[in-house]
Amino acid sequence: MKLLSTARTDIGRKRQINEDAFFRDDARGFYVVADGVGGHNKGEIASREAVEQLCSWVASAARDLDRLVERVEAGDAECMWEIRRLLEAGVK
Repeated sequence: MKLLSTARTDIGRKRQINEDAFFRDDARGFYVVADGVGGHNKGEIASREAVEQLCSWVASAARDLDRLVERVEAGDAECMWEIRRLLEAGVK
C-alpha cells in the first residue's frame, strides 16, 4: 500500500506569525508535527528547531539500524553475539 499525505498549517486569528512546523516522509511513513508555543518569544524558531532536531536524530538512528541489519544479514557473528547480549540484558 502506498501512502500519500498532505500537510498544512494555519496562523489562526490571534497570531501574527505562524509558529507551527511539520515534516512528512510518505516513503518511510514518518511524520512530525510541532505545534507553536502559544505566542511565546521565538515560538516559530522553537517549533522549527524541534522538527529539524527530531528528523536529524531519526535519520542518524536509521543509518545505524541499516548498518546493523547489513551486518546481521552478512552473518557477522560478533554482531549477533552483541545483539544477544543486549537483548538478555534488557530482559533482566
